[in-house]
Amino acid sequence: MVRAKDLIRGEGGHTSKPEMVHWYDPGQLVKTGIQVLASIIWGSRADARIILAGLREEQELFDYSDRRELWIDYVADLGDGWNATYAVAYCLAQERLSVDGHETRRGDLLIMGGDEVYPAASREEYERRLVTPYEAAFPRSEPPHPHLFALPGNHDWYDGLVSFTRLFCQKTPPRWIGGWQLPQTRSYFALKLPHGWWLLGADIQLEADIDGPQLEYFQAIAQQMAPGDRVILCTPKPDWIYGAKHTMNLDYFEQKILAPRGARVVLRLTGDLHHYRRHEHETTDGSKTHLIIAGGGGAFLHPTHGPNVDRICYGPDGACFRLAAEFPDRKTSRRLTWRNLQFPIRNLRFGILPGVAYVALSWAMPHQLYRFELPWEWHTFWIMATALVLASLLLERLKSTFVSTLVAILTFVAAVLTSILSLRLEAVKDSLCRLITIPSALVWLVMIVFTFCLFTRQDDVNESCIIHTGVFGKMRRICRTFSRGLWKWKLLRVFNVAGLAHASGHLLAALIGAWMAHRVSAHLCGLPGQSPSVGYFLTATVITFLWGWAIGSWIMGVYLFLSLNIFGQHANEAFSALRIEDYKNFLRLHLDASGRLTIYPIGIEKVPRKWASSHQGGGSRYVPFDGKIECHLIENPIEIRAAQRNGPCRPWTIRHEARDDEAP
Repeated sequence: MVRAKDLIRGEGGHTSKPEMVHWYDPGQLVKTGIQVLASIIWGSRADARIILAGLREEQELFDYSDRRELWIDYVADLGDGWNATYAVAYCLAQERLSVDGHETRRGDLLIMGGDEVYPAASREEYERRLVTPYEAAFPRSEPPHPHLFALPGNHDWYDGLVSFTRLFCQKTPPRWIGGWQLPQTRSYFALKLPHGWWLLGADIQLEADIDGPQLEYFQAIAQQMAPGDRVILCTPKPDWIYGAKHTMNLDYFEQKILAPRGARVVLRLTGDLHHYRRHEHETTDGSKTHLIIAGGGGAFLHPTHGPNVDRICYGPDGACFRLAAEFPDRKTSRRLTWRNLQFPIRNLRFGILPGVAYVALSWAMPHQLYRFELPWEWHTFWIMATALVLASLLLERLKSTFVSTLVAILTFVAAVLTSILSLRLEAVKDSLCRLITIPSALVWLVMIVFTFCLFTRQDDVNESCIIHTGVFGKMRRICRTFSRGLWKWKLLRVFNVAGLAHASGHLLAALIGAWMAHRVSAHLCGLPGQSPSVGYFLTATVITFLWGWAIGSWIMGVYLFLSLNIFGQHANEAFSALRIEDYKNFLRLHLDASGRLTIYPIGIEKVPRKWASSHQGGGSRYVPFDGKIECHLIENPIEIRAAQRNGPCRPWTIRHEARDDEAP
């Protein structure tokens, strides 16, 4: 049996099978902040796409139009934890895959739609989180080899596209990931498909900009298109969700480059949001245009509830697109959000931050909390709280999510209510008076509130594109406008309402924790004089830290839970804390001999946690320990009719490279 924490041997030695990224680990938070800042600085001063275009010969059109039919796989937002990434790679690698009675086969092309690695691009992370699982799933192929094309997402850009270019854009020697050949030499590409179809991959990173060399490349490609040709456009972000800033360049791309040739985009594929969602619009001629988000390739799940996107307006003509399907459903998504009440359990190391912050507040801010007695025996409270926490941890290990969540709620409520009832009014008055009358305390207070207001940000959802109809739709718009105002409106252009509320919760908790810690220390070590004894100092510090670790983390979880389920904000922050491996998805597209395109949206509700070694030559190195992976169709197959072509198109060709171990 092979478990997720075992080791596997690759060509470079031993490589650990990575877990899902722990986004709230203090070290990871610091690294992510530095990488994001560096990418912003790099992107504003040097565009790797332009540099790459200047150093290498022009990329050619990749021509597959001589095929009678073609299978294409699409996956996005992968390269995270082993279980989720390998489960999707395993399904993609199978020669035949039967899904709800539909027989499909492995794609002749594999399109990776962005964010191929997490948390940030580097040679080591690509190897651990992308190359290793995909090579294990599909070690080798026979001619004609399937091709793999990749678009960079924002996580691929965090090192200025250096690692992405090294992995995907090297021409000599020919590059491979397992049995997939990598023919591209740019971060964008154009594929000519059979029967008047095209697939274009546009790199719109760095402030959603399409650079000059890329525009010139697609302008040259568009000259090969004929009136009536149909286009599949792949981008790393869903501009129909993120709004006008991201839409501007793509509108220019469609209206100025494709439309003059008579070509039409009928299918948009993207990731960035880690779930499945499809919108459709029926045109005047009865055909449909589809907008599909399929970002379930391995990264943590994103929620599908929040802003109501049942109807959106999109495009230069403001066409109405209706929601056709999403996975998981909103009821499941809302239920999963309750797991944020287990935040301290799911993000153990995050507690270091509030623990240290509460200790710093306890000693840096002036107070005399040790003078106010506890009306109850302190040890009774701590025994009760500790027992509840241990019970919650045990139930979490037993995978009883509902019960453990209920215990977590009871723990939080008992801890906070008991402490508030125990805290005397004169203690609160004394602390507040000292807080607002001593300059050093005011500086600390402003810094703390500013930090929480900085964390509080609006989700990047274009509210103006959402269409609200009927009485309930209007009510949803009013509620949504009010909730966004809590995040958007700022006092003195710095302090927003949600950030102030979050900071107030932590300050109150820190006050309660410091009061209890100092009273317990006074009970054990005696009242402090001019300066506390070592025993008093250590006892108060340890108790305050433990309180901050538990309650400070819980307040963060409660804040994320309320922000998402009530106000529709912090979707990314709330679900990155959960690191949910399940509810993965990918697309399998079939372009048949008649020119009809059929899309199979495939979902994996439960990802295997255990894997067994396989000794079948040439096949996947690991198979699910409990049998096959249960794949299902998220919705019925989507069909798009054949293109109506009215003119010739001069073909360009691609040279198929041979592997080093393959006879010429």
